[in-house]
Amino acid sequence: MQKLLTLPMVLTLAAAAVAQSPWIPTPKSNEHKLNIDSKYVDNTGSTAKVVFSHTVRIPGAVWLRIHFDKANLPKGTKLQITGLQKNWVQYLDGVSLVDYFHKSCFFDGEAIKVELVAGPNTKGNRVLIVGATAGTGEVAAKPESICGTADNRVLSTDKRQGRLSVGCTGWLCDKDIMLTAGHCVASTRAQILSFNVPLSTSAGGLVASHPNDQYPTVASTFKWLNSGIGADWAVGKVGKNSNTGKLPGDAQGDWYSLGTVPSSSTGNTIRITGYGTVSSPVSRTWNQVQKTHVGPMYSVNSTTIRYRTDTTGGNSGSPVIHNNTGKVVGIHTHAGCNTSSTSSNPGTRIDRSDLVAAIKSVKGGGGGGGTSIFIPDNSSTVGSCNVIPFGHNTAGNWSNQKYQALIAANDLGDPKSKTICDLAFVSCVAGIRHFDRIEIRMSQTNLTTLGTNFATNLGSSNVVTVLAQRNYDWHQSSNQWERIGLERDYNYVSSRGRAIVVQITVWGAILKTTSTVFPGHRRGTRQRVFAYNWTTSPPATGSSGFAATKMEVLFSAADLHKFGLSCKGSNGKEPALNFSGTGKIGSNYSMIVTNALPNANVYYSIGFSLWDPPLDLGVVGAAGCMMYFNNRFTLLYTCNSLGSHTLQLPVPTGTQACLRASFQAFPFDRAANNLGLVSTNYVRLLTGN
Repeated sequence: MQKLLTLPMVLTLAAAAVAQSPWIPTPKSNEHKLNIDSKYVDNTGSTAKVVFSHTVRIPGAVWLRIHFDKANLPKGTKLQITGLQKNWVQYLDGVSLVDYFHKSCFFDGEAIKVELVAGPNTKGNRVLIVGATAGTGEVAAKPESICGTADNRVLSTDKRQGRLSVGCTGWLCDKDIMLTAGHCVASTRAQILSFNVPLSTSAGGLVASHPNDQYPTVASTFKWLNSGIGADWAVGKVGKNSNTGKLPGDAQGDWYSLGTVPSSSTGNTIRITGYGTVSSPVSRTWNQVQKTHVGPMYSVNSTTIRYRTDTTGGNSGSPVIHNNTGKVVGIHTHAGCNTSSTSSNPGTRIDRSDLVAAIKSVKGGGGGGGTSIFIPDNSSTVGSCNVIPFGHNTAGNWSNQKYQALIAANDLGDPKSKTICDLAFVSCVAGIRHFDRIEIRMSQTNLTTLGTNFATNLGSSNVVTVLAQRNYDWHQSSNQWERIGLERDYNYVSSRGRAIVVQITVWGAILKTTSTVFPGHRRGTRQRVFAYNWTTSPPATGSSGFAATKMEVLFSAADLHKFGLSCKGSNGKEPALNFSGTGKIGSNYSMIVTNALPNANVYYSIGFSLWDPPLDLGVVGAAGCMMYFNNRFTLLYTCNSLGSHTLQLPVPTGTQACLRASFQAFPFDRAANNLGLVSTNYVRLLTGN
């Protein structure tokens, strides 16, 4: 049993590459394990009341943060969390507890009181405190990047930015959109962004903002790059404050505007504002609180802007402000300045095309609007059926194919940029379409008509492989738009080419079906270029015709879809994972296990990255069973007497569109194999509107 739960983690760790990043002055702290359980408590009264109270005290802590695990907070029930040093209070209900990563905000001092305030006529109220993070007050020290011999920064109160809990600077470009350096989120996106940060202690220890000024990042929305100078950026959403219900931009009343990067340094000055460290002779009360300095712009190239403006560790992520205009032209990322007059500090330009596309994507995209478009139309029943490009129901001529089609700029609404998160097609018959291997690549071009050379058509502009899988099984219904399950987004930027080439290559394609209907996909009258019946490698050229398969291009449409196969249990049945719901933001959806043994336990595995190929669990004693993705979360439940279980989950309001999560179930079945588990197919969730 243990092997199943730990194997994905072991593989992830073995495959992980650790990139070197600039130093971050993360506040020093110690972790303390706790096990404080309120148990299940009812409130039969007509008014809310405190049904459980406990004070967590870590002697010597400069600041504290509480960790929660199992909690049942029915509607009307909340946690009241009080930092006893200042009697500041944070409130968390069932939704905001998840938003804050099952943790409290930061409180000064060594003691926090946690009260479970049960709503009227509520049953089963519960909270479990499992740990605390205690700040030590130690001050991080590292060589600085001061330009010259003296630190010329002064205190400032720019309300458009805050201090990230990891020890960086984050700033708003919209009411709920934050930018920072990529290396500041590379280890964790689950952070607190604190505004209106007080002065530090006389020893330099950090002092927490009021709970009303601490906001959770929305970890799943982040896009980032951490590849060194000129290639270091991050953008993501910030959630609502649990006390006020406000987004940070609404509470702060302002955010930064993005500007044009100067073409030369002549006559231009740069302001850097952020939460850098300090050293003598600067007062330690200024440590990692907001300070600002203006210095001359030094140089600029295609990715990087340099300046002789004072910074230190903790300034990573600060806005690079063109002081002549007051607009942001970059993100500060690295040290570089010293006493030499030719030294400078670097930041990433704000107009990098990938960063521009990422900001658009996180904000919700641009261009023609709508959650998806259909090429050439949205009818799932009109159009003849064709086996190009996804194959037949028998092996042979149609098993190996290569195919290209165009998405024109006017199909997209002729936007400057657009994020595509999936593609969908219409099968004429129900079944499971298997591919020994499938690859989908997309690129941009100014072609209006495709030639017959695949490589020439694909070109070299913004070429991205959006799906690459072996042993891939795609569940299909008849005459329905079925998402194919792209692994990553495609970010379209019109300056790279006004049209998009979609290239699909399949090996060993076959539809598993009992239907006698012709096993193709609905086609239209757009151009296609295709080749089939090749063996090892596809040919360089193909044939051109006007029967391209119909296609839906998704920008923010929600989806739940089944992929993969199950393995048979000792009851002779294959356990299945089905679903209900839509995946729409703000709605609930359910994962439904069937065909397990009566009253069997079942593990739900949740992950975000598919394995290529899937893991054959024969290596741990379950031959024929598969695990399809890297496990990130595991939940344990018990099936009913029919061998079924339903798991209901929310897509919280404020979730970004185009987020992907995969679910697979592993029912217990000791008689089935040596592992004692069998596996289901998996369901992919795509969030959207």
